[in-house]
Amino acid sequence: MKKILVIDYDQSSLQALQKVLTQEGFEVVLAGDGQAGWEKFQSEKPDLVLMEAMLSKIHGFELCDRITKDPVSKTPVFIMTGVYKDRVYRTEALRTYGASEYFEKPLDMPKFMASIHGLLTVPDIKPGPEAEPSNGGPTNGREPVPVVKPAPEAPRRAEPPVEPKPPKPEPPRPRVATESYGGGGGGLSLEPILNVHPQPKAKPAADVKARKDEELRVEALLNDIAAAAEERHRPEPPKTARPISTVQKETEAKLQEHTRKDHQAEDIDKLLKTTLADFGLEGEKKKPVPPAAPATKREKRFGSK
Repeated sequence: MKKILVIDYDQSSLQALQKVLTQEGFEVVLAGDGQAGWEKFQSEKPDLVLMEAMLSKIHGFELCDRITKDPVSKTPVFIMTGVYKDRVYRTEALRTYGASEYFEKPLDMPKFMASIHGLLTVPDIKPGPEAEPSNGGPTNGREPVPVVKPAPEAPRRAEPPVEPKPPKPEPPRPRVATESYGGGGGGLSLEPILNVHPQPKAKPAADVKARKDEELRVEALLNDIAAAAEERHRPEPPKTARPISTVQKETEAKLQEHTRKDHQAEDIDKLLKTTLADFGLEGEKKKPVPPAAPATKREKRFGSK
């Protein structure tokens, strides 16, 4: 029977774990603080230690470190805590203090018990008696186990050899003349440079005619555009200046016309004066009327009498 040491400050947790572990078939030893747990560990030599991390007298992490570093026992330790629930404490307990498992309270009992059984309950596998071969009869009341021989493998069909594919023929390269610049000898040849591009193929007559017609049409269009541009930018012809004699003649004619009009106005004026003289109206002149004197302030106030 496997022995488990349980160390916890909470008496109700101790009693509950003792009941469950006893029903599972384990021998349970209890301790209420770190010092008592260390003494029970040394005296009882348990197969597994379940402890709370928060313990008095000797802290749970320190007690875990002592137990896991014991070179003789090498007892695994499960830590269960309701205080140190941060991931940092879990990592420190598993890596630094050597704990095998780390559980937070309230405990997940199926997972908790599965870990305990996985560590302590290892089934013993014993080899069974081997059956001796017989001459077709039973041996010790047991029937012989037939030996099944593996079926022979069918011969593999030989695959035809794969023939290598012939290489693709390379396109013919342009021939290079062997004559060199400047006569015979080992001079530099200009033929590879001049014959880089192949000669163009001859085009059909219909294509040539269509191309010529297109060129003629484009040329006529360009001529029309050039003629229009030339007409637009052609300067206007300068105005011819009239001779001075013509200007003088026109000026004299205008002066004579004005003089004639003035003479006509004088003749009309004389005619009017003569007519007025005949009727005796020329000597009568209107006497000027003197302007009225402005009224004084007193007259304005009392009125004129």
